[in-house]
Amino acid sequence: MYRRIGLFEEIGLNIVLFIPIGAGIGAFWKTKPWKALLIGLIFAAFIEITQYFTCRGLFEWDDMIHNALGCWIGCRGVRAIQQHN
Repeated sequence: MYRRIGLFEEIGLNIVLFIPIGAGIGAFWKTKPWKALLIGLIFAAFIEITQYFTCRGLFEWDDMIHNALGCWIGCRGVRAIQQHN
């Protein structure tokens, strides 16, 4: 049925989940990576708060940090590609 995932796998998946969002922010809004980090943090907080009030999933502070980090990585990657071209 369901496979239990480890801590580092969960952290990696939380980061990878938000990389496309950060890439989209960097590509379409042409914003700086620190702003993408802030947007990612706000979006992740919205998700976590929704999970808390709807009792779907767990509210975890570290998920918000890892999601925001993924957003920053995505934006930073797009900005690096844009500067190279």
